[in-house]
Amino acid sequence: MKTAWKLYNAGDMVAARREASAVLADSPSAPDAQQAKELIERTKPPPFAWYLAAIAAALILAMIAIGIAHH
Repeated sequence: MKTAWKLYNAGDMVAARREASAVLADSPSAPDAQQAKELIERTKPPPFAWYLAAIAAALILAMIAIGIAHH
């Protein structure tokens, strides 16, 4: 878990999640499992970001459709 926390503190959320997932897959001790779950929860993207991404994708598709229709 030390490596995962170092990655997290360095700002590499993807690698920290990957490392924490690997720790969970190796049947860790109870404290390590708790820390790994906490780290994975902390680095989870907020749901609001997914909503914004969906809206942006819909707007881009609408602009493409309008561009094709007026061509």
